[in-house]
Amino acid sequence: MNAGILAFSDRGMRLGEKIRDYWIREHGAAELVRCAPGELFSWTREHFSRDDALIFICSCGVAVRAVAPFVKSKTEDPAVVVLDELGTFSVSLLSGHLGGANELAGNLARLVGAVPVITTATDRNGLFAVDLWAKEQ
Repeated sequence: MNAGILAFSDRGMRLGEKIRDYWIREHGAAELVRCAPGELFSWTREHFSRDDALIFICSCGVAVRAVAPFVKSKTEDPAVVVLDELGTFSVSLLSGHLGGANELAGNLARLVGAVPVITTATDRNGLFAVDLWAKEQ
């Protein structure tokens, strides 16, 4: 499994290094990049079609605007997780069940001591998620 990790600041890069090292140990290849001015769109285009997970260390608004042009469907999109640069919150933003963003947000939260933010109704209510069951089958 591949992950693209994008940060915008020194503090974000330090958090990203911890996440990159975890990803490589547990899952495979990971690339951490500090986003230069004007490169957000091209980085997202490249990684959205290539990677299993995109991890943004920035605001949710920046991540939403970055991925919006590339979103296709929950069966095709990669997991997208956003962490603030302080590592306070780990937000499952896109492809929570099928893409694994909910699980990833929880794993990253445990890694960095963040609060996982999972908003899917089945998870919030402790209910059976048929799409997750179908993925496992």
